[in-house]
Amino acid sequence: MSLRRTVVILGAGLATLLTVVILRAETTRLQSELSLLDSRAAVLWQELRENELELARLRNPALIRARVAQMRLQDSPVDRAAGDTQPPDR
Repeated sequence: MSLRRTVVILGAGLATLLTVVILRAETTRLQSELSLLDSRAAVLWQELRENELELARLRNPALIRARVAQMRLQDSPVDRAAGDTQPPDR
């Protein structure tokens, strides 16, 4: 084997190993970023579920009726006769 052939083979091997190291470093970086995005997605899904449950609770007809009845009681004529002309705080 000539010196030239040895240098070419060693150069090709070095280039291959360098490429493998660069690809592994990039893979590790991308996996880390993907992990962060997955955890953020899980948090957002949890917030979505909580908001959907809150919306369902607020749309409950019994609760709506109770809130309307409470508002009517707060705005009753008894309060107006006592001189309270301010609308109720919300």
